Amino acid sequence: MRPTRRPLSLAIALSLAAVLGACSSADGDTATGSGTGDGGRAGTGGGALASLQLASALQPFSSCDALLEHLKTEATARVTPYGLPGMGYGGYRYGVPEAALSAETGAFPTTIAASAPVAAVEDSAGSGDAKSSSETPAYSGTNTVEKDIDEGDLVKTDGTHLYLIDSNTGTLRVVAANGGQPAEAASLSLPGYPSQLVRVGSTLLVTGSPDETVTGRLDESASKGAEIMPVWTSPRSVVWEVDISDAANPRLVRQLVLDGSVASIRMTGDVARIVVQTPPEDLGFVQPSNPAGEERALEANKDVIAGSTIDDWLGAYHLLDADGEELSSGRLTGCDAVGRPADFHGFSLTSVLSVDVTKGLSDPNAAGVLADSQQVYASAEHLYVAIGAWQDPIILPADVVVSDDQATSSDQATSSDERDDATTAIHQFRFDGDRATYTATGEVTGSLMNDFSMSEHDGVLRVATTAGAPWLWGSGPDSESFVTTLRADGAELRQVGRVGELGKGERIYAVRFIGTNGYVVTFRQTDPLYVVDLADPAAPRVTGELKINGYSAYLHPLSDGRLLGVGQDATDEGRVTGAQVSIFDVSDPAAPTRTATFTMPQSNLSTEYDYKAFLYWAPEELVLLPYNSYGDDGSSESGALGLNIGETITERGRIVSTPIQQDCGYPTPLPTVIDDETGADGSEGGSVDSGSVEPSAPVTTLAEPGGAGVSSPGFPGSDAPVYCPSWAPPIERTVVIGPSVYAVAPGHVQAAAIDTLTAQGSVDFS
Repeated sequence: MRPTRRPLSLAIALSLAAVLGACSSADGDTATGSGTGDGGRAGTGGGALASLQLASALQPFSSCDALLEHLKTEATARVTPYGLPGMGYGGYRYGVPEAALSAETGAFPTTIAASAPVAAVEDSAGSGDAKSSSETPAYSGTNTVEKDIDEGDLVKTDGTHLYLIDSNTGTLRVVAANGGQPAEAASLSLPGYPSQLVRVGSTLLVTGSPDETVTGRLDESASKGAEIMPVWTSPRSVVWEVDISDAANPRLVRQLVLDGSVASIRMTGDVARIVVQTPPEDLGFVQPSNPAGEERALEANKDVIAGSTIDDWLGAYHLLDADGEELSSGRLTGCDAVGRPADFHGFSLTSVLSVDVTKGLSDPNAAGVLADSQQVYASAEHLYVAIGAWQDPIILPADVVVSDDQATSSDQATSSDERDDATTAIHQFRFDGDRATYTATGEVTGSLMNDFSMSEHDGVLRVATTAGAPWLWGSGPDSESFVTTLRADGAELRQVGRVGELGKGERIYAVRFIGTNGYVVTFRQTDPLYVVDLADPAAPRVTGELKINGYSAYLHPLSDGRLLGVGQDATDEGRVTGAQVSIFDVSDPAAPTRTATFTMPQSNLSTEYDYKAFLYWAPEELVLLPYNSYGDDGSSESGALGLNIGETITERGRIVSTPIQQDCGYPTPLPTVIDDETGADGSEGGSVDSGSVEPSAPVTTLAEPGGAGVSSPGFPGSDAPVYCPSWAPPIERTVVIGPSVYAVAPGHVQAAAIDTLTAQGSVDFS
């Protein structure tokens, strides 16, 4: 099978927002800034990139012509009969017969563009810090990457109301907390499909996808008159500004429609950093219906590239009022505000917009980087952008033999040795007020897992990587993990020290740096927890190792030299058996021990793949973990698990997701056995009448798993019942407000007393 590219990490938002915000120009074609010559530091615009001297440093473009020439050169070398590799299935016309090709040019008469949003994957080491004011009780926040830097999420609270996105309907809901008796105070249907939000005072910024009423209006002038299929466009995103000064009457103020997919939002003070990834999927590539047409399709696709303009590659924006009327529009990123890695890293443009939430939405002033796969980390003084080696999507795993005629071109082929020795370039930027100035570039062996893979301490960057088979996330037999230390020396991030041979044949599952120690979890059959002493950056060393069954996918610091690990238990052979939560005593770096465990067989915890689902409420020493459990009989249960975290781990209780009755808009009669012994026609054995249900034999639905049923309504004006199944939506988030925990699920919010997790009130959304 063909490997897939790793999705853009959500962590990119924090760093790139600050990095690129320093060198932005809305629509200039030429660089306007000038370098300072101070260790690579520079002014604004293209000059901020133009001062870079290292071969591995980010490279600038002085004009739109230079940027377009670069894109055409790279694209022409890599294009295939099916378009550009790695661009998903966007931008192609599917299944067009050979007869559709022009006899003279071999080109398709029309072009179709299509795409799917880029997935984003997010990881974090935040905590639910207590917040309160004189008027409101203490309340929790989103579990974030860095303390005091908020992130977009499904729900926010101000201690009196919950502002949430109901993922069941895509509606913005305002729920009054009411001391454990939640009630819906208001709702707002936005023109699209919201996915995350942030709050600053009385303003919400909500991001998502616009609906067809918005995109249709914007696309009216872009119709290409397709003869075979309707025109599809590349993904669009939208940012909505919502006024919640009156919580009972939320009001849409403005809309900012963007080409591309929003990867994440990071808040630095009142400024939202919005990261958008825009693939060039409106180019209009063709696709042959059979191998005989590949040569002509390849030439047609090369013609598409040759005839492309800069606006085919760079995204646009449209600023709209609440009614959808356009206020302004333009290019999302100026050409002189785009940088590229020295080595090719893809055609997508990652742009960063800065929005002062207190001033509201306006024309964006963004900057961008030509790269598809990136990781980012930010400390108090610096931010680091890590760009891994490009793995071309057409390349098969190393154990699969590929013949010469299977490789489209040498430009698209990478040897297994090159991939096993993949490196990651790391660019350092320094914060200068509301800007970030480039300072240095370095390189490490292997690939980073997530945000936790980087940490800065006393001016030294510590980086955890796994080398070997990066396209398989380091799970190859020759994989090995490292912790490398780097320090800025002029314009170079120079390696200070490195320790390796962590988890030979395994890959990193979790990393956490605390003070002068690093904690690395690798896994294949057992879970080695390595303690790495980084007090001397020039001589990092492993001081302790603990091997246990299972693994931790998330590490969270506790007091008194302890770590909390969330992951999976496993057999001696490495087969996972269910959720596991562990407490590790790492106070003695030479002898880490596991002091307590809690297991939940045949279950998984959402924290493994969604760090924002984790909540540690320190005042109560309580961890809340959404879960899903499965029984051998096919039964299932969803909810939020509450664990007391002390010397041991004990269960405080569970908030079990309340089943919701499906809204039956039409009847679905069940077949009814007319006669168990004799059929209606007198034949032996029962027969089934699929067109009627006897009123005397009511059909029921389960009010709860394994519980009693309730009757369902039938046809209007009829007594005939129908089957309307209930369902228990999974709990997605938990929020603490005063003495209550609020569990947020699609279409539902339920409250529980924090001391016992016994049920209080609940509210269902219509």
